[in-house]
Order: sequence, then C-alpha cells, then structure tokens
Amino acid sequence: MDSLQEVIHSFNVDQQKEFIYFIQRNKYRKGRKDLQLFNLLKQEKEYSTTYLVSQLKTTNHNAYHTIRKRLFSHLADYVVLQSTSGDASTSSHVNAIIGVVNYLFDKALIKQAWKYLFLAEKIAMENEFRDVLNTIYLLQIEKCHLNSDIDIYSIVMKYEQNHEALQLNEKLQIASGLIRNKLIQEKKKGIDINFSDIVQNALQSLKLDERVLNTPKISLDFVKIIRAGIIAKKDFYNFEPFILKAYLKHYKNQKQESNPMVKSEFLYLLSHALYRNKKFSDSLHYVEQMEIALKDCSKAHQKQQLARCSQLKAANLMFLNQLPEALNCLNLLLKNDSQLSLEEKSNTLVNLGIYHYLKKDYKKANQLLLQLNHSDSWYKKTMGAEWLFKKYLMEILLFIDLKHIDVAESRIRTTERSFKNFKTNPVYERAFGFLDLIKIYLESNSKKLLNEAIEKQVVFIPFEYEDLQAMTFFAWLRAKAKGEDFYSTLLGVTNREK
Repeated sequence: MDSLQEVIHSFNVDQQKEFIYFIQRNKYRKGRKDLQLFNLLKQEKEYSTTYLVSQLKTTNHNAYHTIRKRLFSHLADYVVLQSTSGDASTSSHVNAIIGVVNYLFDKALIKQAWKYLFLAEKIAMENEFRDVLNTIYLLQIEKCHLNSDIDIYSIVMKYEQNHEALQLNEKLQIASGLIRNKLIQEKKKGIDINFSDIVQNALQSLKLDERVLNTPKISLDFVKIIRAGIIAKKDFYNFEPFILKAYLKHYKNQKQESNPMVKSEFLYLLSHALYRNKKFSDSLHYVEQMEIALKDCSKAHQKQQLARCSQLKAANLMFLNQLPEALNCLNLLLKNDSQLSLEEKSNTLVNLGIYHYLKKDYKKANQLLLQLNHSDSWYKKTMGAEWLFKKYLMEILLFIDLKHIDVAESRIRTTERSFKNFKTNPVYERAFGFLDLIKIYLESNSKKLLNEAIEKQVVFIPFEYEDLQAMTFFAWLRAKAKGEDFYSTLLGVTNREK
C-alpha cells in the first residue's frame, strides 16, 4: 500500500472528516488538488501513480509529487495538533507547561514563571520523565539568579542525580534490546526459556545491578519485553509466575503512592496471563483492580486502556457463565466507538459476534461480522495474519450453524490456500488438524465418525498447559460429536475453578 495511503488509513472515519476541514483551515478553495488526492487515497483500493496523475489532471509526475508533498505537510501538521491538543498525554502536558514558563520569563513575569516551573518539575518527577527533568533543571539553573529564594547548589545536585538516572535508563534500553534479541534466538532453537536468567545475563553484561528492577516502571518495561517473546509461543503457563512475582514485589505491601499508569499496565498484563491460563476469577479480580487504578490516570491513558480493559473483562465474564454481562460490557464499549481505533473496533465487533454465536443468535453474529467491511488484505496488514486466520475459523463455524454449508466449505478452501505457510509452524499445526476434523464432519454428517476421528487425531495435553483458544475449537467439535450445546461444553472444558 502507498505510504501516504497508510497514514490516511490510520485515521478513523471522524478523523478523516475532521482533516477535510483542517486542510482548508486557512483558506477555502474549490478544486484543490491536495484534497482531491486525499479523497482518492482514503479509499481502500490501491491506485497506480499513473492513474492518480490522470485523476488529478496534473501536467506531469513532478507536479503530482509536489501535490503529495503538500498533502503530507498538512497530514503532519494535523497529527502534531492531534498529539498535543487536549489531554493527549502527561508528557505533552509537561512540555506545554515548559512552553508557558519560557513565555512568562520572556515577559518578565518571574513569580508566575517559577510557579509553573515547579509544577512542571512535580509532574515530571511523578511520572519519571527523566529527559524532561533534565530540561527543567537546566532552565532552573539558568534562571536561578532571578529568584533569591532558590539554592542553585541543590538544583545542581538534583540535575546530577537525574542525569545519572537518565544514563541508567539508556543502559536499560540497551539491555532491553539484548533481551529481545536473546528471546528471538531461543525461540528459533525451540528450547525452554528461562526468563529470569535472560534478564540477569543482560544486566550483568552492562554491569548493572539487579536492584534497578526495584523501580516499578523499569520492571514493567522488562516484563513487556519478556511477554513479547512468549506471545508467539503461547507459553503463558511459565510466564504467569514471572509477572505475578514482579507485580507483588512492587504492590503487595505498597506503602507509598505509585504511578497509577504503570500500575494499571502491570494489572492488565497480569490479568491477561491469568485469563489465558483459565484462571478467570483471579483474572477478573485484577481487571477490577485495573479499573480502580485507571480512575487516577490521565484521560488520555484511560482512553488508551478502555478497549482492552473492557474486552478482557467481557472475556472473563463469558467464561464464568455470565454471558449477558459480557454482552452488555462490549455493547457499552461499542456505543463510544468514536473513542475506539479501527483495530479496537474490529476486535470488539469480532468478540461481540462470538458472544452472540454462543447465545445461538447466529443472524446477529453474522450482522456484526458484516460490519467488518474492509478487505481481507487490509485486515491482514492492519490486524495481523493470525487475527485474520482466527476470523476465518470463526466464520466457518458460523456458516455451518447458519446451514450455509457451501459457504463454509468455500471458506475452508480459502483458509487452507491463504494460510498454507502456517502449516509449517508448530503453533498452528492443531488448527489445521481442527479444519480436517470439520471436513470429516461436513462430509459424513455423522456424530459417530466425528467422535472416532476426535479420539484418533486430537492430542490432549495437561489442562494447565493447554491453549485456551485450542480448547474453544475442541469444545465445538465435541459439542457436535455429542449433540450438546456448544457454550455449555465450552464452560465444562475450560473451567476447573471451584
């Protein structure tokens, strides 16, 4: 896809409409070429340069590239305005305060300038913005002569301490890169990964003490890197004790106020690991703790976390036999779809479709999936190949229960053709085995033959290690083979909680 088109497609529908007004903010002009190009590129279809040149009626390719540069300039201005307006982030808020401080110093409003400079320092310290704090302390040192109540030596000391912490952060970034690289190597070898050893070795190579992990934010950064390494392998069973230990270390006997944004992210990662390990009550408990922590966060952070918090809460409710509550949770989320990114809205629609399917409201499930109106290539690029693969599998089940057997068989062929490269990946081996069993079911229309095929082909592993998504598909097969209700079977297969 055209790089400029990718930027435009990252905007939601409301942002695209808003940009049309933004581009004409200084002067309204009919027939402007940059706006025409925007309207062409916001379409899903990919156009050749020659076609775009002809549609814009430009004289040559050089003129076309001039229009592209002008459009990109407007897009860049719009993105900058979006990122700095309102409550975009705590970091941008601090930088805005520093801008006000410089203005006040320029206007010789010294008392007010120092007031806001101290405020910027307070917020930056609370959020551990080391690079911003460096700027603040240097500005304090520069303007110290304007305030007789300020001790320059104490500021210099704070600057030196912060500068040392900033250098430590830079080393930790290097350590993060080393850990990420090691995880990739270990994953290729297919051997068991010892997360603690990898972290310890990376710190030792940079002559860093493990005590640096006593800071919640730094500890969270390392947990995120480790998590990225285990996602593809789906090794949540071994990841859970690692993240639980890290979380409890910082928050079990918490005596002082902590950064609520860091805590909320910790809580999400922990609750998600517990969810994937089928510990739904424990996971829901930490999701509810996350909702409490989010109340103390900035509106921007709340908005960033809203979708995944609601989706995880709904998923736990569904597996705890509270399907109406799960549906209500996602319906409330979808009511505020203007607050959701395209990716978040797509995930919400898919999850709602699944829950209505479990409710046997197949038509409603199909209506929700039809709202995913982008092309498969768009979803593959934006949401990822695995997301599209799972969507195909869900559609196959839905078409079967809608009695659209021809459509289901066609979707199976499309899945096998489009994702044939997945077959060589051990992670997806069971998914293709699942497709084979579906074909047996469709061809034979026999519960007995399906049950025999399941007994022969499905390899069972201990409950603790079994992947939740694999269990969901197995539950569907078992329900068909036994003539049972899918949702009841799913709850029986996945729940071992007392």
